Amino acid sequence: MRTVLRYYRPYIPFVILILAFLFGQAMCELALPGYMSDIINNGIVKQDMDYIWRTGVLMIGVSAATVVCSLAGSFFASRTAAKSSRDIRDALFKKVTAFSAAELEEFSTASLITRSTNDVQMVQQATVMILRLACFAPMMGIGAIIKALNTSVSLSWTVGLALLVILCIMAMAFFLVLPKFQVLQKKLDRLNLIMKERLSGILVIRAFNTERSEEKRFDDANVELTKINMFVNRAMSFMMPALMFVMNAVSILIIWAGAHLVEAQSLMIGDMLAYLQYAMHVIMSFLFITMIFIMIPRSAVSAQRIGEVLDVEPTIEDAETPVSLTDCSGTVQFRNVSFAYPDAEEKTLENISFTAQPGKTTAIIGGTGSGKSTLISLIPRFYDVTEGEVLLDDVNIRDL
Repeated sequence: MRTVLRYYRPYIPFVILILAFLFGQAMCELALPGYMSDIINNGIVKQDMDYIWRTGVLMIGVSAATVVCSLAGSFFASRTAAKSSRDIRDALFKKVTAFSAAELEEFSTASLITRSTNDVQMVQQATVMILRLACFAPMMGIGAIIKALNTSVSLSWTVGLALLVILCIMAMAFFLVLPKFQVLQKKLDRLNLIMKERLSGILVIRAFNTERSEEKRFDDANVELTKINMFVNRAMSFMMPALMFVMNAVSILIIWAGAHLVEAQSLMIGDMLAYLQYAMHVIMSFLFITMIFIMIPRSAVSAQRIGEVLDVEPTIEDAETPVSLTDCSGTVQFRNVSFAYPDAEEKTLENISFTAQPGKTTAIIGGTGSGKSTLISLIPRFYDVTEGEVLLDDVNIRDL
């Protein structure tokens, strides 16, 4: 996760600017219910049209400021997310380009494609949500709670009850959905792997008439991915109606309890309506936080997968001061070369020595699995020798 976060450092000034716009938006939105309360209590009830017009024009100005702050915050949040994702994608491409065959086999091509596309996209979406909602929701929620308590302490129990129910729904969703996100990415890797093998080996598959077995492999992986997606989507589709039901139920509860207080003349009707809007702001803030809690774990899995690639140090590195062969004759020489694949118990090649002269044919003969392809792969440094050295015109290829 830290590996990915460092790509956001150049955009810290934009983040500060976004926070300023979000704070302005929150303050403007929280001011509107107060103005509405004043219009009802001091304008409509007292039939003071001048006060209604003055406050109404002020509300229009505050609403316009809210729109400006919202648009500016969204613009800079999207811009920051897009540029940071571009940097991460560029870093992934450069890192994978420097991988040797060993690192490519460790991750698999399908997984690297998924990490460079789908995972980066998930991180970008999460960045926008964090910059827009994760920062805005606490400002709005805390401000709305303070405003609501200042308006009426007697109705505070209604918001407390709503938050308790919302927290229970959030906890259920968190523990049910979060583990599925990690499985989801692995299943997507599996599907991409099968698709890549199918496309790259289509001629072999047709030659051996194995289309049906390959189709079954793809169908099985596709069904598994679909089942997990269906589970996640069902959980998400249940949450939103449940949270909306809580919001509407709280509205009715506030109106019912507030009507009794208005009847007892302990609360003005304008204050009751203002409290209702503040309560809706509090609940909406927690709805936003719920969305963030669902989005962030999935994006955290993607960020971790990206970090795994970026943290790998390639086993094959160029020399600090590489040698340049201006006039290469093409003599290739192996001197006591031995090679073992990573984590292999035995050496694939052991004590190989020969010289391949330019203009002559050098034949490498052996049975399947004897190491012919491995030996050739050592010349362009797809792998580095375990022992000995490979020379081109008497220069070790590690120095070229």
